[in-house]
Amino acid sequence: MSDSPIQLREMIPADLGLVFQSWFRSGGQAYPGVGGDTYLKGMEGRIGRLLERIPVTVAYATVAPTEILGWVCADATCLHFIYVKPVYRRQGIARALVPES
Repeated sequence: MSDSPIQLREMIPADLGLVFQSWFRSGGQAYPGVGGDTYLKGMEGRIGRLLERIPVTVAYATVAPTEILGWVCADATCLHFIYVKPVYRRQGIARALVPES
């Protein structure tokens, strides 16, 4: 992927805010019918525990390496969460983040 405009790297501590924020905001969509307070209670802890065990890969643009386009939390058996910023969707970023099986 070195010639690609989309590059991948491991998450660094500076990325953690975006990862938490985007994962947290998705709560209402992830579990329809579950009230917001019920879902959000303890969510930060659940996300934190998962991030301790599962790697996160971040996508960025070669021309703007500090701008995160999206990220994925996945291991060999499960895609736990994937996020692409709305402005960058439908550009192949999610496909680049998910390894072929």
